[in-house]
Amino acid sequence: TPEWQARLVNTEVSNPPTHNNFDEPSSVSSSEPINSLWRDKICEWCYNLVDHYELARESVSVAMNIVDRYVSSRFITSQTYSLVAVAAIHIAIKLVSPWKLRMNHLLDLCAGKFTAGDIASMELTLLSSLSWRVHPPSAVEFCTQLIDSSFTESTPHAIHDLQDMARYLNELAVCGYFFFTR
Repeated sequence: TPEWQARLVNTEVSNPPTHNNFDEPSSVSSSEPINSLWRDKICEWCYNLVDHYELARESVSVAMNIVDRYVSSRFITSQTYSLVAVAAIHIAIKLVSPWKLRMNHLLDLCAGKFTAGDIASMELTLLSSLSWRVHPPSAVEFCTQLIDSSFTESTPHAIHDLQDMARYLNELAVCGYFFFTR
């Protein structure tokens, strides 16, 4: 297994974080509600995935939006949360990225935890549960339009720097459990 795959599997979406690798007083069992540690781990895993395959980083924003809206109305186990995240990033990549991620690559990253049928079934469940509303306007798109229309007399370099900063701040917000719970 290439080193990057080993790292992704080691930060795997299917093993709950424990006090051994996080400064939390207690471990998370598969029957406890999902918390900020889980969400952070999933978000990091998604960014690692899109970075490795050179896919659009905005895919993670779309995926986490799908995940957050789906889990906000139901209690799910850690195993289901992992499957939801894998299906959501797959949907998001299809929507946002000019390049697609093959199912066999996704299955390899899941280290045998899920089958293609599991992922496809969860994709359909997500799409149905969210009434196919899976590609809302993103903060990055909004900021890009705002910067382009507001700074018409700025240099292209300055506009590019502003857009980079907006993307960076958006990625921080995407990973923030605080914003999801408010």
